[in-house]
Amino acid sequence: MSLFKNKNDILNFALAQGAVMVSGLVLKKAFDYGYKKINKKDPPKSIRSNRHTIAHIVGWSMLTGAVAGIARLLTTDIIKNDIDPHYLEAPEELS
Repeated sequence: MSLFKNKNDILNFALAQGAVMVSGLVLKKAFDYGYKKINKKDPPKSIRSNRHTIAHIVGWSMLTGAVAGIARLLTTDIIKNDIDPHYLEAPEELS
């Protein structure tokens, strides 16, 4: 039993998943770049950072995680509703 009807379905699914993943990564890079421009230092990369307080590290993690999550949701929504309305739809044999 195949989840995809043809190779085009596999390619579309892989491209859509890639777009969702890339959107989160690009947004994270943009946030890091903005942080460097504003604060003139690197954003927190580790919980053990001596240059940042725990509150700063937790706040930065929550902000970037929330925004990256929203970006992934928006990308998925755009793909599902505007590009491919059958994206993530269960194949007929599973319905």
